Amino acid sequence: MIPSRRTGPGSDRFAHVLSRVAVGAALVSAFAGLPSQAAAFRGDGAARTGPAEPRRFGESDIVRSLIGRGVPAVFAKQAAPHVLLGLPSAASRSKDSDLLLARKGYVISYNGLRSAMNWASWFVSKGHVAPAERNAKFRPDPTLPAHLYKPNNGDFKLPGFSRGHMVRSGERTANLRENSKTYVFPNILVQAQNNNTGPWNGFENYYLDRVETQGEVAHVVAGGIFGKPPIGARGVAVPSATWKVVALLRPGQTLAQIDATTRVIAIVIPNNNDEVKVEDLWEKYRVSPASIERQTGLKLFSHLPENVAAALRAKVDRMVIPPPPPPKFEALNYDPNRVQQQQQEQQQQYRYLLQPSTPRPVLKASESRVRGHIASYFPARGFGFLRRADGKPDVFVHASALAATPRWGDSFEFDVGLMPDGRERAMALRPTEDPRP
Repeated sequence: MIPSRRTGPGSDRFAHVLSRVAVGAALVSAFAGLPSQAAAFRGDGAARTGPAEPRRFGESDIVRSLIGRGVPAVFAKQAAPHVLLGLPSAASRSKDSDLLLARKGYVISYNGLRSAMNWASWFVSKGHVAPAERNAKFRPDPTLPAHLYKPNNGDFKLPGFSRGHMVRSGERTANLRENSKTYVFPNILVQAQNNNTGPWNGFENYYLDRVETQGEVAHVVAGGIFGKPPIGARGVAVPSATWKVVALLRPGQTLAQIDATTRVIAIVIPNNNDEVKVEDLWEKYRVSPASIERQTGLKLFSHLPENVAAALRAKVDRMVIPPPPPPKFEALNYDPNRVQQQQQEQQQQYRYLLQPSTPRPVLKASESRVRGHIASYFPARGFGFLRRADGKPDVFVHASALAATPRWGDSFEFDVGLMPDGRERAMALRPTEDPRP
């Protein structure tokens, strides 16, 4: 016969176990409807009252998003840091008009119907910039789908226009391979020369100088506004304006610490030589990110909480920008003694390229009396590049070859020195009075 209830010496112990199980079940039931406790604490572990903060995207979330858009996992992991603040559109690997190109050095949305990008996104830190060689070879991108037209150099040769980098070559000089990838045509827009070499270049120099001298990290998105039919060979579109948005993070500031006080600078510059002058200051073209969204249909800062993103989109940067210092050259006349001194300084500068037992190299002039102007210069690192007037690739120039810190557009006549390893360096610089380009 089976007893109706348990009896004997173990009955009290059994009842105790049942009561503990019942209490545990009651606790589980009580807490099942509560929000996650992790969401109820700040990062410092202090308890917080009120509703939980909106969830922020992490790098792993972005990797999954890129994979979901058709990007192979290995490329998604490399590209995720460049879109931490958001992907401005629904770009994917299956859309010809919004084709997602994920690279180690940047992410691009490419419009194969107009053979020009919609936007590019990347970040810049001190680790991306070094006095390295540039692989200045513009070329088609072989990774574009076979059915899309691949632009070539001829498509960008329009009077008064140039090949304008969106992801700047000078922001990818620490790695020759990454630098090379800034010269593929999906990263290039047909850009008015006054725009490209004037205020656009000035803005690039401004935030890159903050990266180098202040240790800030710049998260950048840039592209074109296409309000007119395509112009140029084979339908390669020419934007009516180019735009850029830069979020500057303080040294050590994490993405989780981005809030409404984070500095954001947005500019829109007409892509027209009649409207833009080379000497224009970039700050006159400052706008709000929201105005760029209205003109492009994109959505910026989509990975940030909506209240933070809305505040950043509404910002127009008002910081007073000090004017660049005037050049302080010793003289405008050719001085043979100074030229000899510069040659000796350059030879001393490159002694580190040799083994201790190797004699110091002598720079051999491969070309003389070349004319050009300063295309970019980084005072904190003591080097820059000269844009040759004859259209050949830019030439590296070190601070030791200059009498004083130059500014963009300063013109020189110089010789091109050839190092033993075949690399070129500007030497024997003589300031000229050529007009600014």
